[in-house]
Amino acid sequence: MKKMIFVLIAIFSLYPSVFFSADFRWARGKFDVVEIGAEDKWNNNIAWDKYFLGEVPKLTTLKIGTTVDEVPLDNLDKMTNYTIIFLHASGTPKFTKKENLNIREYLKRGGFIFAEDCINFETGDLFFKGFKAAVERDIFPGKKMEVLMPDHPIYHSQFDMPKGIVCNQGPVAPGYGLHDDKGRLMIFLSVADIHCEWSTRDEKKTTDAYKMGINIIIYALTH
Repeated sequence: MKKMIFVLIAIFSLYPSVFFSADFRWARGKFDVVEIGAEDKWNNNIAWDKYFLGEVPKLTTLKIGTTVDEVPLDNLDKMTNYTIIFLHASGTPKFTKKENLNIREYLKRGGFIFAEDCINFETGDLFFKGFKAAVERDIFPGKKMEVLMPDHPIYHSQFDMPKGIVCNQGPVAPGYGLHDDKGRLMIFLSVADIHCEWSTRDEKKTTDAYKMGINIIIYALTH
């Protein structure tokens, strides 16, 4: 019995967020973009986040609400209240110097960013390219985002995804990541637009998209 209690304490010390999953809150980061249309800002199709959050308790033991908190990237104090911040847009992001510094500090403190292009087939993957460039040029100068191979833990944290990220509306392309010096993944960047499939248009694709989103949450909570 004592041994079991010790093991539980050890697990709790490593992964407290899993046990307090009711406190987990989903956040959309607020930032400016080089607009290509009125609908292509940071809050594009934010209702689809709620579809996804509503499915999480059905597929896991996580107890979370469907509220989407809006978090300005120029406010570090607010950013650090969240385990994950989701960035999503079609246009090229326009981060200020302060926002770049805040993103860097948030990630260094243990935060996680899931950034995904909302694919616009007329203009291509502007957000994906712009965000990747901002990370490598301004947020972590000298570091390079890398392709995440299908055996990366983020693809297996809850559901096994042997081929890596699922492709929905966006082009067939792998996920990209940036790790800290200890090997923790800090950023997951996708051009596959799994968010688009959270709108429940195709049952198989939508289920896979939900599972990928859950894998991202579980990875961030346990790392």
